Amino acid sequence: MSQNRTRLSLTRSPICIFDGTVITIKGEVLSNPDRFRVDLVTSLDDTENVALRIDVKFNQQSIVLSSKTDGEKDSSHSAKWCVENDAPFVLSIATGADNYGFKVNDKPLLAEDDESPLLFDHRHPYDDIKRLHLFEPSQDGDDHRPSVQIRHVSIQGGPVVYFNSMYAKFGTLRVIAVDGQQDLVVAMGGALTKHSQFKLILANAEDDTYYLQCHHTSEESYLAVDGDLGKVIAVQNQDSASAFKMEKVNQSSGFQCTAMVTQIEQNALYIGANSDGAVISKSFESGQPPPDSFYFDVIQVGSIWGSGSLGDQSFGFVMRQTSGRKQTPIVFSAGRSVYIQSHYYGSGYLGTVDFLDGQGSQKALSAGAGLGPNAQFDVILPPDSECSSTEFYLKLKTLGERYLAIKDSAVTFVNELTFASLFTMERVNDSDDQVTIAVNGEDNKTTQFIAAQEDGKVYVTNDCSEDTMFTLHILEDPRNLCPPPERSYFLWNKEAGSNLCLHPDSNHRLAVLKLAFGSADTVRAQFQFIKSTTKGTACCKPVYALRSTLFTKFHVDIQDTNDEEKQLVLRYHETLSNPKWNVDWHSEGYYTISSVNYPDCYIGAERIGDEVTAVVLTNDFSSDKVKFQIHVPLNDL
Repeated sequence: MSQNRTRLSLTRSPICIFDGTVITIKGEVLSNPDRFRVDLVTSLDDTENVALRIDVKFNQQSIVLSSKTDGEKDSSHSAKWCVENDAPFVLSIATGADNYGFKVNDKPLLAEDDESPLLFDHRHPYDDIKRLHLFEPSQDGDDHRPSVQIRHVSIQGGPVVYFNSMYAKFGTLRVIAVDGQQDLVVAMGGALTKHSQFKLILANAEDDTYYLQCHHTSEESYLAVDGDLGKVIAVQNQDSASAFKMEKVNQSSGFQCTAMVTQIEQNALYIGANSDGAVISKSFESGQPPPDSFYFDVIQVGSIWGSGSLGDQSFGFVMRQTSGRKQTPIVFSAGRSVYIQSHYYGSGYLGTVDFLDGQGSQKALSAGAGLGPNAQFDVILPPDSECSSTEFYLKLKTLGERYLAIKDSAVTFVNELTFASLFTMERVNDSDDQVTIAVNGEDNKTTQFIAAQEDGKVYVTNDCSEDTMFTLHILEDPRNLCPPPERSYFLWNKEAGSNLCLHPDSNHRLAVLKLAFGSADTVRAQFQFIKSTTKGTACCKPVYALRSTLFTKFHVDIQDTNDEEKQLVLRYHETLSNPKWNVDWHSEGYYTISSVNYPDCYIGAERIGDEVTAVVLTNDFSSDKVKFQIHVPLNDL
């Protein structure tokens, strides 16, 4: 019986594959190649079960994807191999929740039948994979032609995640360096920034514990618990105090969890936040569930291509997952205006800022502009488009007839409509509002992306990364504020710098819901305006019921308390017969939402501290407290 002989044989084991893991193989195709194979195997010592086999057949210019179960080959899918001989190649394999995605030299692998991006569904659980094997199969009698030279193999291990507190006002767990101090501080922050990113590193496969490595600190550091002080700290070593378990909440899909450190002196210590938003650790009696402030939504930041899925709903909240992002072009209609917030430089918006040079005050493009006219772009459709388009120009409000452009490998403004100022945006996840902003080059082959770095500098790149992710805030035209009931909106408050949203009480009872401000862009921060069938009291202007998109029978209302103070509450309403609110547009570019039954009573925000903002009722109608912008979710464009 003839046996396979191998020329190349490289094995890496054991390996751990997660949702979001990317395997990158760099090498060179030689002058007279035959075959090259990549196997992801579920065992360390046999090849009976292969979760994924990639078989490159150079003489047929094809790449075949298959698997093996109990030694039998499963069905296969084919794609075209497009790399020439005597040329370098980069093969990337991305693991998604449901399947694998592939790229060759940074271009998606396309199916032979319909030339769509080829995805390979999981036939064996990816977390069963133990070994990566690269080799060149050959039969007896072959001339032993070497096919490839492998130069580098990398496995970008566990996923990078955010831990977003279920208490919207607490924000996201983060590690920062305080000015004047060398120690790192663990705190809660309002925005998803690089300082909130943690890499999960498997500590012990038997008890499913992980080290939470701070992803963007100058020194290698890990989240840990100081059992004596009851504090959460950052340390530079991996030990029992920095090995955490993720406990699922109510059998959800796993995107909602508590973070529990392993046993320290027989106590299980949980990470949470106190009423001031400070990060704390605390133990609880066996069988006693932690309160809400010890629960987190886990938001994964994996690869930017491949496949992905939206998590289940637990307590009515959408748990989002951003690994394996799908690229979906955005279609704009005429008359839209937008703000573009940097995902990497989280506190700033794309726009112009003033700076001083030797010739006086000048304006420069930055990702650190504040919210206002200097950061508001009008979306201009091409002259030959009708009422909507995936291509458009971006004109800044304050610069007249000047348009954002990518020219000479720089982001700038130009005075004309050219290919350099004709942009497309692609959303990178169906569950949130992150987008990339790109221009197709003059040859219509090269794609260049706008990117932003930590100091606010705006630059151009050919590759997608965290730097190229932007959050898109789409302003609602005041003429369109009477949409069908199914249209939902984000209510962004200027004083709070975040959206109005919901969260449950500490006992997880949905019958008691509270209003808060938070950075969430999920369904819990969406509301609907239901226009009254009757006329309002002032000039027959319409009035509205304001209801939750998540719980359509809960409406924003005013409640009188015993001390005659008024509170904003969510009240259960069976019908829409009693609208409560005036919604007024102001020419300065914002809305106010005021009570019909209580004159001069506006929904607003009041800052309690640096990180906490409360929802209030106020009669201070001229301050930033009551100024709202109404944003359209990308799903509703």
